[in-house]
Amino acid sequence: MSTHQSSSGLNEQDDPRLKRDLTLWNSFALGFAFISPIVALFGVLALGLTTVGPGFWWGFVITLLGQSLVALSFFPLARRWPFEGSSYQWSRRLVSEGWGWFHGWIYIVTMVVALSIIALQASQFTLPLLGIKGASQTQLVISSLVLIMFSTIANAWGKRVLHIFVTLCVWAEVVGSLGLGTVLLFFYRKNDLSVFSQGLSFPGWSHLMYAPIVIAMAYAAWGLIGFDSAASIAEEVKNPHRDVPRGILLSLIAVGITVAYAGFAFILAIPNLQEVVAGKVADPIVFTLSAIWPSWLVNAVLFDFTIAFVACLVAVQAAAARMIWAFARDNDLPKSAFLVKMSNTQMPVNAVLVTGVISSALFVFTGSGIYIMLLALATAGYYIVFFFPVVGTMIARRRGNVIDKNELPRWHSSVNAAALLWLIFMIPVILWPRTPDIPWWQNWGAFTGWAIVLVLGVIVRKSVLATRHK
Repeated sequence: MSTHQSSSGLNEQDDPRLKRDLTLWNSFALGFAFISPIVALFGVLALGLTTVGPGFWWGFVITLLGQSLVALSFFPLARRWPFEGSSYQWSRRLVSEGWGWFHGWIYIVTMVVALSIIALQASQFTLPLLGIKGASQTQLVISSLVLIMFSTIANAWGKRVLHIFVTLCVWAEVVGSLGLGTVLLFFYRKNDLSVFSQGLSFPGWSHLMYAPIVIAMAYAAWGLIGFDSAASIAEEVKNPHRDVPRGILLSLIAVGITVAYAGFAFILAIPNLQEVVAGKVADPIVFTLSAIWPSWLVNAVLFDFTIAFVACLVAVQAAAARMIWAFARDNDLPKSAFLVKMSNTQMPVNAVLVTGVISSALFVFTGSGIYIMLLALATAGYYIVFFFPVVGTMIARRRGNVIDKNELPRWHSSVNAAALLWLIFMIPVILWPRTPDIPWWQNWGAFTGWAIVLVLGVIVRKSVLATRHK
């Protein structure tokens, strides 16, 4: 029986296939769980309030508008190339294999770092449920490692488990974001609307990167990332050309509105807001809830938050594993034959295990300053990833050999250009060193971290090409 090479470099008879049994709901839910309003808001709320003040809330609004430009720019790309690996596949086809490879490399690193951060944030809600308050760094790390192990098992077990956790996340968000926000807004409001103008002074253009609203955007940027993950299961969706683009846009808009609404309500409900802004309250979330409700109800809310964080962790790991799997299918990573293997339940189990091991290893570097550095590293990584297909679309449009101008909507050129300007502005905003009181290698860690990632990428890329040549 004759065989031939597929576009991914594998023999057709050996080319691993994914079962198409998912819908628009699954695509939307994965993107929704990946971004997660609870993770988006409560992961950075304390940081934003203490560095900017209540005006930090506007960072979410501005970021939603900017990221909507990026999502709209992705719309025709997701429709044309609904492949596993989402935006990596788009970049690869828009410009070149090398362009797509570095896009995917940066995306893989970004998601693995994000896994560590989400696990650490989740531990801050999980440990109080176990009666551990004021947890030490060691306790937080141990809890994070357990959560990553749990997420790895869930992702390797089967698609049904992933679907359950993603659905749980959506319902946890309904209760913990929309439900909690509504209750706080209508029954426990302590502050008036004027608080949202606090902390928004402008220091002048020469100090733009230190302007409170710019800092607010830098931290809020963490909350609206990864919406293209709705396309990471494209080859498992029944009608991908229609449902995947919709999943991308709907997940971003739904999360953005939910975050803005819940954040608005929560800030208005904080008692002694000035003490929180002054940094005298370690955890404004628990502080606020404990001031208005009995401990059992506070624990119920924290349990809901934990579900959302864990489901987000599972969703991010699922997207990271599928990106590695898509890379390996194209023989674009060392040990691709190992990474592309599927389990009996058609899950990329080896890729899942690799993400779990590497994200766990990153806890060697945890610490107060290191956490902020890794947060900036991961957040900027998503924006750098978005940069590749946005620029790639412009290159492809100019060449005219991949995308015909006539097959793109009339509005796309303007939206794509606006999205590019947004990303060019936001990447340095996120990476900018603003904490001179910590060691220089931590203050500049996000910049140097990405320099190291790029150097490693060049080394790995050369190794892959050399192996292919042999």
